[in-house]
Parts: sequence; structure tokens; C-alpha cells
Amino acid sequence: MNKIKLTAYDKSIEFSDAKAFLNLMLKQSSKILIFSAGYVLILILIDSIARILLEHLKSSYFEPFNQIHLLIEIINEKFGLKFIDFFKDVIVISAGVLGVIFGLFYTSFLNIITTKYANMHYNISLKMIEQKTIKRYFSLLAIMVISSILFQLTLVFGFNPTLISASIFTFSVIICISSFIYFGRLSMIFFNESILVADILNEAYTIFNRTYKNRKIFYSKASNNSLTSVKSKLEFIKLIIEESSLTNFRNTSLDGISRSLLDFSLFYYRLKQTFPSNRKWHVQIYRHKTWEEATSSEYQVFSNSSRSLFPETIEDFNHIDKLIIQSQFMLFKLIKDDNEKWKVLSQQAKFVQTFSYQMDIDLFDTYFENLYAFLKENLKPNEYKGNISYNLQLVTNFSNLLINYFIGLNYNSSNLITARNIKDLSLKVHSFENFENVTSIPYKLRIWIDEHQNKLKNEKDLLGEIVTPLSYTNNLLKLEFAEIIVKHLSFLVEKSIKLVKEVKDLLLKENKYDLQCLSFLLDSLDIENKTIHGIDVSSNLIAVLTEEEIFVNFDAQKFQKESIKNKIENLNEDLIQGIWEIGYVSADTEIENFPDLFGTVYNILVNNIIEIATSKSPDDLYVFTKSFIRYNFIYINKLERKINSENIQYLSAKIYPLVIDLFEVWSFTFFVLRAGKRNDLIDELIEFWNELFITLKIKEASYWQKLLAIYNYFQNSLMGLGNSSYVREFERKRKFEAYMKEKNFIKSKMVKHHHFPSKVFYSDINDFYLEAIAKSFDDHFGFKGDLDQFFIEYFLRTRIVLKEAKIKETEYGKTLRRVMERN
Repeated sequence: MNKIKLTAYDKSIEFSDAKAFLNLMLKQSSKILIFSAGYVLILILIDSIARILLEHLKSSYFEPFNQIHLLIEIINEKFGLKFIDFFKDVIVISAGVLGVIFGLFYTSFLNIITTKYANMHYNISLKMIEQKTIKRYFSLLAIMVISSILFQLTLVFGFNPTLISASIFTFSVIICISSFIYFGRLSMIFFNESILVADILNEAYTIFNRTYKNRKIFYSKASNNSLTSVKSKLEFIKLIIEESSLTNFRNTSLDGISRSLLDFSLFYYRLKQTFPSNRKWHVQIYRHKTWEEATSSEYQVFSNSSRSLFPETIEDFNHIDKLIIQSQFMLFKLIKDDNEKWKVLSQQAKFVQTFSYQMDIDLFDTYFENLYAFLKENLKPNEYKGNISYNLQLVTNFSNLLINYFIGLNYNSSNLITARNIKDLSLKVHSFENFENVTSIPYKLRIWIDEHQNKLKNEKDLLGEIVTPLSYTNNLLKLEFAEIIVKHLSFLVEKSIKLVKEVKDLLLKENKYDLQCLSFLLDSLDIENKTIHGIDVSSNLIAVLTEEEIFVNFDAQKFQKESIKNKIENLNEDLIQGIWEIGYVSADTEIENFPDLFGTVYNILVNNIIEIATSKSPDDLYVFTKSFIRYNFIYINKLERKINSENIQYLSAKIYPLVIDLFEVWSFTFFVLRAGKRNDLIDELIEFWNELFITLKIKEASYWQKLLAIYNYFQNSLMGLGNSSYVREFERKRKFEAYMKEKNFIKSKMVKHHHFPSKVFYSDINDFYLEAIAKSFDDHFGFKGDLDQFFIEYFLRTRIVLKEAKIKETEYGKTLRRVMERN
């Protein structure tokens, strides 16, 4: 075995290290040195040019030039540099002062980095040191210090400065010294992660703008790294947000970061359609293949082994979108101040409206899954009053953002997709012209356009020209656009229904947030209106896109409008059923700066009870009528508690619509049950009233007399003008007429009256009350009576406790009495 030979330490290594250090120092300082030398040379050049110009003025034969020279000499004699040593002292002092400022500024900078950001991620700390504004001020101070030294060196070698160069240099020194106060204070402000995020996003803006400006050049290149660069910057922002959760970073302006991200996302969606989908611009990700996607060779290799198929590399066209969404929700979780949180969440409406036009259900899932998780994590116990308001705001923001998705989709679709735009778009696609400025399109359509243009390009390479007619491209583009619209709307409705049910279960079954669930159900009712509007918008768009005869069957085959409507109507029924069940919880709840939930509940249910009366079974109607009576009873009592001697007339006017609702709904229910020969249910409803007064220990006579006093007062035509119940009364009356005729409870026939034919109404049902209703029908004016009068005749005037009240007979009562006398 050979002996190991020991050698002494080679001292040349030290010299190599020293040499490398010197090279590094020269390399890093060369830029500052060049700028400083350039600045001094410019000053010398200005002096030289001034002296040459002065000589030309002196030797000129043109008298005005001589006068100018003389004037300059006088100025130089009065104000010129008489003592060059004094100017040298000024330069020395300037260099010293600037050096001290530079040292103080740099020391302060490093103290902040090493103390406040000691636990910060290395990459963020490094990015902080490279902050552009602070870095430029460092460079400026260094340049001025070195320039002072170089300028003094030129004086040693005999350079005699003029008033011009001396003034410029002195003015530069004054600017640097006076700006120290501003930049010293600004350095403290700049050490806020929101400013760093703004700088990073500015770099992303620059990348996008450069890419857009040079897109014609970049389109010919594959693997452009623009989106990859933006992805790395967004991931860096995610890292900053994660680090902001540490104790040292509580001063970070999270709402500022959120606004910056929001503005960037809106800018990104304006440019997204300009990025080609077939040039490997987008972020590459791994995706595991399913066995249905396996090729024959893969099946042969992997089918007899336990190994899975190899993942494939694909482009994720929504990767940037998802990074923005994830960063936003990370921010929401870190914001502690409630007012700031609601402000930031409300600003998301603009983002949701914008990305909805992408018509990508994957983005919808990503956003609202994050929003659902955020809702679930941030709900607080309802034991404290402040938490009730907080939870209501949280749930309201969820439903508002869901509604805003529909609003943005409907608005953008109806305004951006026009026949003219589609025609221009297909023309430019077919001719390989720039089509990005024609109109905004979903990125899914951009993918199809790239595929189609690739086919056209192959056709041109093989045949020497494009033989596919423009009309074919136009029709294919319309068909693809129509299918994107239809598929997205269908999936959107299904996903929204599922999401609403999940939130309802979360609030009602898992955590017992009854009041918050009620607010969510009320807000979610608007989904039906937005969906119906979306169906109308989509129908109009499909009519524009499929106007040619070849698409005659598209609407019926692909766009199942009735199926979508049925699904959303079923959702609406479930929502209203939930409101019927838990609406009572809002009766005694009054939350500051929040809508009147119980009033909203009542107005929805008072309209829904009529729909129930005309569409549900008598047993269902009986159940819902009892529930409505309770709601009406609670609402009247709630308003009564507010009545005092100062506003009795005003609040009585507010109670009157509720009295009319009670009388007319009960009357409507009675006629439906009477026509269906369900007198047993009518008797049970009457018994329900008896039990209600006994249970609540209320004197029935005084209660009804109070309501009748309000009723009689506002029955006066002058007092009833402009009352809020008028529209509801009219609508109920029309629905009552239509229902009675539709079910053939009221029929008509022609009879001769004084030798002239006239139409009379009658009922086949052997019932005095229905016959009296038939007598009140008119061929021209319909039902001439008032529904509320029946409740008075059948119920109030027959109550023994109200016998002493001597309730006046109504017009319907007079008709009923005549019918009874005749029979």
C-alpha cells in the first residue's frame, strides 16, 4: 500500500482568493465608477464647450456676439470662481457629507433587514434588498461621493472649472442631501410587503406588455416563457402572503396586496385571449392518465403489471388564474379586521364578473370551493351578538359573489357576442389576421381557433392554398361557440344547485346557524331570476350563432332549456320550503345596518301561499295556511309594538296591508277547500284560530275589533289611495278569477235577456258560497267583489265573541243572503 504523501498548505490559494475578491469588487463597482466618471467628464465637456463658444463670440465680427461676450465677462468677473481653493473645500465637504449620509442610510437599511425580517424567507429578504427605489438612491449617493473625489482629482491636475460646471455640481450635491430626509422616511414605508408585491406585479405587467407589443414575433416561436415568468412571480407573491402570517409582519397592508392582485387579474383577462394555446406558452403540469386514455402500446406494456400508467405532460391553460384565486383566498384568511375583510370581499364582485365570461366550469369550481372552505373556516359561534352580524355578513358575501357570477356572464355575453363581431372574427381567423381586437372571447374558443388555424395551415402547406371556404370556418366557429355557451350554462346550473345545498346543509344541519341560513336562502332566490335571464340570453345568442339552416336542430338537441328551468324551479321550491320552515327565527332579530329579514320573509311567503293554493293539494294548502297565519300574526304584533301616540296613523297604514293579506289569503284558501269539498279542513282552520288565541292568552274580541277598525278606516277610498297593498290585492284577484275558471268551478253560458243574448256565470257545485261568487262575476270586469269580504262574512260575522261588535254586512254578504233566500 502506497504511503500517503503529506504536503504543506499552498499559500497561493490565499492569493487566488484575494485576487478573486478584488475582481469581484471591481466588477460590482465598475458600473458606479463608469457613471461617476461619465458625470465628471460631462461637466468637463460642458466647460470646454463653454470656453470654445466664448472664444468664438469674442473673435466674431458680428457686433451682437461681441456684446454677448462682454456681458459674459462681466458676469464672470462679478460671480465667477475667484478662489479655486474654496471650491475644493466645498467638494471635500460635499464628499464627506454625502459619505456620512450614505453610511447612515445603508446602516438603517441593514438594521431593518436584520431585525424586522430576520425570520423572513431568504428569497423575500433578498428581494427586499433589491427594492428598486431604495437601490437607485444608494447608487445615486455612491455616484455623487465618487464624482466628488474624481472632480477634486481633476482640480489637482490643473482643471479650472467654470461657473456652469460648478453650479451644476453644487446643485446636484444639494439635491442629494435634501432628498435624504424624504428617502430616509420612505425607506421605512417601503419595507411593507404590499409595496414589494406592487413591484413584482409591475414586473409582470412589463412582461405582458412586452409580449403583447411583440406578439407577432413571439407567435412564430414556441416555448415563450412569458407566462412561466408570470407564474414564478405569482408564486413569489404567495410566498410573501404566507410569510405575512408571522408576528413580525402584522403591519403589512393586506388590503393593498388584494387590490393590486385584483387590478392585475383584470388586466390579465384582457390579454389572456392573445396567448396562443398551441405554442407551449402555458405552464406545463403532469396529469395521470386513465385506462380509457391508454394507447395500445401502453395497454400492452402496463396491463400485465401492477404499475400505473406514466403521467403525461400537458398545458394548464388556467394555471395563472388558479394562482391568483389561491393568493386572494390566502389573503382573506389573514385579514383580521372585519370591516377590511368585508371591503376586500366586496371588491371580488368585479373579479367574479370578469372571469365568468371565460365560461370555464373548472375556474368556477376552483373559486367557489375556496370560497366555501373560507366560509366554513370563518363562521363564529352565534352566542355573541357581534358574531351574529359577522356571520350574516360572511354568508351574504358568499351569495352575492355567486349571484355576481351570473350577472357578469349574462352581461358580457349579451354585449360582446353579436352577429357583426362573429362575422369579423371568423373572417380574421380564416385569413390568419390579428383577431384579438375584434371582441373578447372565452379562452376555450381560442383553443379551438388555434386548432382550426393549424388545420388550415397544413392544408396550405400540402395543397399550396386554403381550399376550405370561409363560410365553413364561419359555421364551425359559430357551432363551437354555441356549444361552449350551452355546456357551460348546463354545468353552471348543476354546480350552483349543488353549492347552494351544501351551504344550506353546512349552516342548518351541521352548525345550526338558522338566521344565517335564512339570509342565504333569501339571497339565493335571485339565482332563479338570473338563470332564467341567462337562458334567454343564451337563446338569443344561439339564434345569432345558428341562424343558418344547417343548425336548425341545434337548439332542440343541445340546449335543453326546459330541463334547466325545471332544475332551477325545483331549487327555488326547496329554498322557499326552507324559508317557510325557519323564517320565524328572524321575527325578533334586529341587526344594525342589516336588511329587515322578517319583512323580506313575509313578502315572499305572502306571494307563495297563492301559488300553493293553485298548485298544491288541499292538505298541503291547509298546512301552509296555518303557517302563514302565524307569520301574519307575528308581523302584526311586531308592528303594534312600535305604535305610539305620535305615529299611530302612519303605523296603522303599515298594518292595513297585513290585515288585507290575512283576510284575502284565508278567503282564497276557503274557496279552494270548499270547491274541493274539504269542509273538514275548513273546520280545522277555524279551530286553529281558537287554539291560537287560547295558547297566546289574547282576547279574541279586542284583537279582531282592533284589526277591523284599521280595515274600516282604510277602506275609505281617499285613505286607501296609494296604499302598498293595492298591487297585491289586484294580483290576487286576477289569480283567483283565473283559478276558478281554469278548474271549472265557475262556468258561463249564454241566455236571452229581454230578447238579447247575454253571458251569465254559474257554478255546478251545490254550494251557496260558490254560487254567490258566480253571481259576482262579470263578462267585462271579471270578479267584481273583494276577496277580503268573504272572511268577514264567513268567519268574523259568525263569531259569537264578536256579536256585540255589530260588524256591517258587506256587498258579498248581501249577494250571499239573496242566493240563500232564493233557494
